[in-house]
Amino acid sequence: MQASAIFNRRASRRFLNGIEQLEKAVAIDPAYACTHARLASMYAIASEYTPIDLNVALAGAREHADIAIALAPGLAEPHAAMARVHGAQGRYIDQQDAFERALAQDPNYATLKISTPAHFSGPKSDRYHSPNNIRHGLSGEILQSYRTSV
Repeated sequence: MQASAIFNRRASRRFLNGIEQLEKAVAIDPAYACTHARLASMYAIASEYTPIDLNVALAGAREHADIAIALAPGLAEPHAAMARVHGAQGRYIDQQDAFERALAQDPNYATLKISTPAHFSGPKSDRYHSPNNIRHGLSGEILQSYRTSV
């Protein structure tokens, strides 16, 4: 519970302590998907609040999101954590897909509504032409051709 409070408040001085608490919890009960999901979320944003290495944080997020999804695919949180990982790696189509999977699982997931980029909220055709994609030189045609090639 303390780790969730740390996550919800984004308490940077205690953030690594929250991760440590959750690591202990998954060691005790490795089959509890919600703990893996919260740990994935904390790792996904840890580099924003702590001096943790970005690659270490992203690896932790991916590991625990994958476990949580395998244990309970209907949870929104691990999909949202994966969206953060994909975004940090510049994999924007994968990020969009992960956000959409999270929203499909729980359209009322508050953390997701706060962290979902605005350009992912409209119809797909609009998203390809979002200001963010245009700013990064990603036109609808480029994104569509990338999507069909992978």
